[in-house]
Amino acid sequence: MVRENRLEPKLRFPEFNGEWQNIKLKDSYTLISGQHLGPDEYSQEENKTPYFTGPSDFTNKTDEISKWSLVNGKLAQKHDVLFTVKGSGVGSLMYLNLESVMIGRQLMAIRSRISSTKLLSHFLPKKREYFEKLASGNMIPGLSREDILSLNLSLPTSPEQQKIASFLTSVDSKIEKLEKKRELMAEYKRGVMQKIFSQEIRFKGEDGKEYPEWVELPLGDLVIISKEKYNPLRDKEIYKCIELENLSQETGKLLGYFNSSQQQSIKNKFNKGDILYGKLRPYLKKYYKADFDGVCSSEILVLKGKKLDNNFLYQLIKTFKFNSIANVSSGSKMPRADWEYMKEILFKYPSILEQQKIANFLSGIDKKIELVEQETEQVKEFKRGLLQQMFV
Repeated sequence: MVRENRLEPKLRFPEFNGEWQNIKLKDSYTLISGQHLGPDEYSQEENKTPYFTGPSDFTNKTDEISKWSLVNGKLAQKHDVLFTVKGSGVGSLMYLNLESVMIGRQLMAIRSRISSTKLLSHFLPKKREYFEKLASGNMIPGLSREDILSLNLSLPTSPEQQKIASFLTSVDSKIEKLEKKRELMAEYKRGVMQKIFSQEIRFKGEDGKEYPEWVELPLGDLVIISKEKYNPLRDKEIYKCIELENLSQETGKLLGYFNSSQQQSIKNKFNKGDILYGKLRPYLKKYYKADFDGVCSSEILVLKGKKLDNNFLYQLIKTFKFNSIANVSSGSKMPRADWEYMKEILFKYPSILEQQKIANFLSGIDKKIELVEQETEQVKEFKRGLLQQMFV
């Protein structure tokens, strides 16, 4: 049995034993400070070297890079750990798989001299709260080089480090493959939707006959907006209450809800099957197909099909055209979904039978994507459980 005061993890590869060594980060790693680039020293057009100014730039995908250096400067190298030392993201990090990246003053790169940075990238997130508290204690929130270099680490021998790092890399690879699979399936769906709503792809009835031609009408003739109100001072029934922040960006997932008895303001009622759509930026493109009766913020449109099947309407709101007409200024500086404008826009729609066939087909793809997402989350949960037991 392992004594609690010994530096040994709960979960370990059987060929290794003995205590881990307690060291400071500076004993095995080097810090590379970033440098600031002026506006004329970097560009948004693709160049030789990416430029990361903070955690919002973190990515290992070339097509997601937004800034490129035009000059030579402080470079982070492949397998470094990029670490945020200033600003609201203090402690956030990324393991770098790109060949090289220029880093700004908000970042430092942690580079291994004798140990595995992959292992370190899994250890440091456990210290995020510690770094945040340490940074907030300074006059200007941030971490010094000494704050990072003096961090205590418990590490095994180099062979065990490599074994752990290799195993975790294989788990990360599984997650990346699943995320890529999900991305490809979503891309396929976007392409199919474009062809369906442009009528390049048409469905036929069970008898093999073609459905009627699509008809064009203003959106206001196809969809109605529910304006039934819920007044907490008058209505006694308690509902689940959805606010804008409970809607998930472009996924249709519900992130949570409140109890309507906790709300004092008047809300909009909705029914099971209704489509909720965020009216105000940054909540545009946030939507949810309700699977219960409830109430929601007045800044959420409650959409009900009039000539449209609600399942078809749910797919329609994911189209580029719908989201583009929802993103208008409406005479104000804040883009919002203005129904008075939206209801006048013409949309083509099929017969109710073809609507149902289209909705079932697209929903089938959604379910496959959801299964991949669930599998991805299961692997991530498996990894989180491993990390809790594989480190001291």
